[in-house]
Parts: sequence; structure tokens; C-alpha cells
Amino acid sequence: MLVSTLLRTQPDAVLMLGESGTAASITIERVALNLRDYRIADNAGSTVVDRPVREGGPAAYFATLPVRALVEACRTAGIPAELSLSAGTYLCNEVMYAALDHAAREGLHIPIGFIHVPQLPEQAIEAPRGRPTMACETTTRAIHAVLEALRTTHTRGVSQPGEARGRGRSSRPA
Repeated sequence: MLVSTLLRTQPDAVLMLGESGTAASITIERVALNLRDYRIADNAGSTVVDRPVREGGPAAYFATLPVRALVEACRTAGIPAELSLSAGTYLCNEVMYAALDHAAREGLHIPIGFIHVPQLPEQAIEAPRGRPTMACETTTRAIHAVLEALRTTHTRGVSQPGEARGRGRSSRPA
């Protein structure tokens, strides 16, 4: 479904969001692993252990978002944000890997990445004490700051090493 949506919409950028029950801040993910290893069942009840996202695919992909610029945009807006090494091995990682893999195989040079957001306070009511949360209004401001930073850096062609710049197909083989 993700790849078909990317093919149909041909986006200028792909920013995926997921919830983390342990994140205390906006967390910009740097790496997607070719690994599916679910510690809990997904919504369909499936559990997967030590399986690749794509058989024969690269071990990992780096996000092509300007990750440091996005963290700085959140912090400038007064919202706690940090970089994370990887998106883990659950569904968030899987969709990040699938999007980056599709872009690499198709030679697309667009910013792609994943952001984990903390749970809402009302979600943590029944959770063990001390679970981090963030108000919806704060998370919304963070995502607006991220989108503005992405728009600004993408239209100026600013990127960091290993990050996409511009749109279109590469001449290198997939």
C-alpha cells in the first residue's frame, strides 16, 4: 500500500509519523534497518522474528531528510527534539525502510524519513507512572516546524551528507 501510494502521488517529500510510548521528545529517526522483529503483535495479530523487510535488500538506509535541521527547527520553536539512531525493528522501521528502498530502487531523490512522537497525556493515564507524554498542541507545533524547515531546506537544495537533494531519477543502477 505504501509503495502504491508513492507511485500514485509522486510526492516531493515523505514524512512518516509514529507514536512511541517511551519518547519524551520529538524523535527524528536516522536509520531504517532491513529487519522485522516485533516484540508485540501488530494490529492483525502477526508477530515476526528476525525477518528482513525486503529479502536481499541492503542492511539499512539513512533517512534522506535534513535530520539535524529538523531537530533544530523543533528546538527553535521551544519543543524538545532529538536524533535517534534507528527507527527500531517494528512497523515504524518497516515503513521507513520500504519508502527509502522504493526511492533507492527507482532512483528518486526526495527527502524521506520518520519521526516518533510521544504519547498524549490522556493515553498514559492507565500506564505506569512516569511514562513521558506530550500535549497534542505541542506535537502539532513541532510537526509544523518540521514541515516548514523541510520546505525551506528542500526548496533551497540544502542537504547534509547522505541526504537527498532535488527530485528526479538517478542515473546510477538500483
